[in-house]
Amino acid sequence: MKKMLSITMLALAVALSLAFAGCSSAPKDYSANFQGNWKMTSMVGASEEDMAFIEALGMSVILDLKEDKSASLNMMGEEMTGSWEAVSETECTVTFEGDSATGKLNGEELSLAVEGEEMVFKKVSEDEAAAIKENAASMEDALGVDSEDSASDDSGVTYDASFIPVTVADDDQWTINVVAKKTDEWGDAGYALDITNKLDIPIYVTVPFDKCTVNGKMVDFWGGKLVLPGKSAEDVFFYASADDVPSISEMTNVEMAIEVWNNDTYETLGSYNVALN
Repeated sequence: MKKMLSITMLALAVALSLAFAGCSSAPKDYSANFQGNWKMTSMVGASEEDMAFIEALGMSVILDLKEDKSASLNMMGEEMTGSWEAVSETECTVTFEGDSATGKLNGEELSLAVEGEEMVFKKVSEDEAAAIKENAASMEDALGVDSEDSASDDSGVTYDASFIPVTVADDDQWTINVVAKKTDEWGDAGYALDITNKLDIPIYVTVPFDKCTVNGKMVDFWGGKLVLPGKSAEDVFFYASADDVPSISEMTNVEMAIEVWNNDTYETLGSYNVALN
């Protein structure tokens, strides 16, 4: 009887060992590490001031990794859709429009390169993500932009929805923000700025026509605005002739100087070299 019992216990132990071995060989699912809504907190080429300005406009970028392995990237109102999967405890693969990128988890941050741009995300609640998307949609409506890369409003003005706003200056003298990339009703492409004069003298903000390039080519930009003491000006437009820049999609890799003059004496009070997409 004791011998029979020993054989039975040995068989049971072998069976349990095989069962545990089978369980340990099954791939582990790390999806829970990545699933959820992620808000972009930084990206290559954008300063902290740029990110703060985007945040103030309510136009942050949201990456949504859903339970069904579908993915969406809401970039200031524009949405790309794709898929994702967990590869390991700290890595996942995200695919948009046939292109795949590796997401890397580092503590509470997820880094991802999309279309050559390295972005860092932090997880947020579903309610916060929904609010950001709603704010971005409202901003699109205010600018007359639809879901395409560029769209025209009733006046014929066309906006580039992929443009990322840039803070040129923000100090105790003035605030200068480049807020949109667009064409005017005649098809000339350029940039819209919001300006606040904090001085007690009138200033004139302009772009010297001989200090601008588009894709490495010298291009004349035009435009300027008088801003009285303590006042603001919105949608100030600096533009290039359609003869030099035939379409808004061709106005990329732009480098320009933005100058601030004393409007009474024409003395240059400030000069900023700005790179725009």
